[in-house]
Amino acid sequence: MKFNVLLPQLIILILLAIFISCSSEESNVTDINSLPSEITKSELESPEPIKSYESVQKENSMPREVIKSESEPSENTNPYGTVQKEKKEMNSIDDAKSKKSDDETGSNLENSMTVFDFGNDSGNSIRANYRVTEQLARLSYPIDAVGYTEDVSGSIYIDAKGQPTSDSLLTIDLSKLKSDESRRDNYLRGNALETDKFPKAFFLVNELKNLDMSDLTNLNSNDIEFQMVGDLTIHGVTKSKTWNVSAKSELGSIKGNASISFPFSDFDMDIPNLFFIISVEDKITLELDFDVNISLNPSLDINTLVPKTTPESSKKPTQQYQGY
Repeated sequence: MKFNVLLPQLIILILLAIFISCSSEESNVTDINSLPSEITKSELESPEPIKSYESVQKENSMPREVIKSESEPSENTNPYGTVQKEKKEMNSIDDAKSKKSDDETGSNLENSMTVFDFGNDSGNSIRANYRVTEQLARLSYPIDAVGYTEDVSGSIYIDAKGQPTSDSLLTIDLSKLKSDESRRDNYLRGNALETDKFPKAFFLVNELKNLDMSDLTNLNSNDIEFQMVGDLTIHGVTKSKTWNVSAKSELGSIKGNASISFPFSDFDMDIPNLFFIISVEDKITLELDFDVNISLNPSLDINTLVPKTTPESSKKPTQQYQGY
């Protein structure tokens, strides 16, 4: 009798328990679906294990630097670390550019040059002379026959060490030589120099000896003496010759004379033989009278100069040298 009374109550309790269980499972499914997509169900089902007491103690005993380095992400994963790396590289590039600029400045100072320009538009003057001692028939004593030409061009570039560059070349038009005697001039041009074949002489400056650059670059008055060594080409023959230079520099200009002497035979030239000349000494002296402004040119790069050459000593110059 009692069992029949309790049976309906027992059934109600069982149904209530089933209802509560179903509601709980439905709630769990809803919570999982409402989570962000980054958090997966597997992560919820496999939570991070709780650290043991021993592991916590071990971390607390480690130095702060070690903990920090282990906790910081690598440069590849940390965008801030990447930015810092790029900034560091950029700084090093700027440093390199700055160093290059300093190097270029030093290079310009090292390559700074003093320029002697004898071009037509330079405003400087230079004249080439020759001197020959001869005995005229109408005189009882020897005299110096002097001829000259102002048709001289070229430039001499001197570096900071006082040496010429490979582009330092002077050109003299021998066909324009003239003196006080036209018969002498005609003989020299037609026989000794043969200016119809070799109208020009060249002097390629290779070395300057005993030149103190401070005498050229300061504004004080200085008496200067030095030597120019180079390749002199006359009448198709090239030989190494040394000119003696005596000059005075003052207020950014230099005025003086360069001279050299040699026998006619050095350049395969015949000694003048004219009916009004009894004798001629076998020595000819060449001179350069100059008055030039000194140009300091620190922006000119030695390496950009195109070297010019004179003919080989064993060969006559060809027509290509007519353009000088």
